[in-house]
Amino acid sequence: MKHVYVSAFLLLVPVVSFGQNRINFKHRLSQSQIDGAGFTLNYYDTSNPADKKYRLIRIPDFATRSCVIKLDSKGNILVDFWRLMPDSDSYKGQDAFVNSDTPINVDFPIKLTDGRTKIGEPTKVLSVPFRALGFGIATIPARIRFKEEISPTEKSETTVISPRPDIALTVGLTRGRSIITNRAITNVSATLGVFGGISGAEIKNGVVKADTPLYGTSKSQTNVALSYGASLTLARNNLGFVLAYGFDKSLGKYSNDWIYQKEGWFGIGISAGLGIF
Repeated sequence: MKHVYVSAFLLLVPVVSFGQNRINFKHRLSQSQIDGAGFTLNYYDTSNPADKKYRLIRIPDFATRSCVIKLDSKGNILVDFWRLMPDSDSYKGQDAFVNSDTPINVDFPIKLTDGRTKIGEPTKVLSVPFRALGFGIATIPARIRFKEEISPTEKSETTVISPRPDIALTVGLTRGRSIITNRAITNVSATLGVFGGISGAEIKNGVVKADTPLYGTSKSQTNVALSYGASLTLARNNLGFVLAYGFDKSLGKYSNDWIYQKEGWFGIGISAGLGIF
């Protein structure tokens, strides 16, 4: 069990180190999205008491700018644009458009407004795609193991197992969409990537090769195993449903006798994102 705790600690170190999970996180905002949802892009000009209206880009309207969209405590939809390189910015110096010279003011940030002035007006919804390099913590408690050969005349049955312990780190390319209103931002996403972690391998009669020490006996051996493979995570905000195809490598006594050593399995589990939203 001591090895399990040590392995879990080592697994969590990168999670704690990079736990905000904002690696290359980008909303892809276009003028057509803004106009289609009935929003405007505004900036409070300190030299003029009125809000200034911006456009993202002139033609084509479906071209996008990278940014991060979030809500403040008052329900304002704030837009934090990724850096625009001055040397390649064709809109540089054009005040009507977001460009590399657009001022940054933390007290008066750029925001999206829906123009609602009365409670009776319908809530407007803006849908914006995003991408990121995402990672999270997952557990895959349901693993379907397929038939494996015990001896030339004997095979195991297809079975569903729940290894203990069971924890993994998932990493992959995330694509999703943010559903944005003044009340909340709801994110739905899919992450295709890989996972690695620790689980348990119970080595006993029925899952060991013939003519090995545990074959035909009541003895058993529980080892720590390394789990790894490919995963697909379908998530709403930070809670995800995981589909995985993986392999287990048992560490310890009788590992090479185990019929499932480095053999493929299909798993279903859940995951928690690490602060991406």
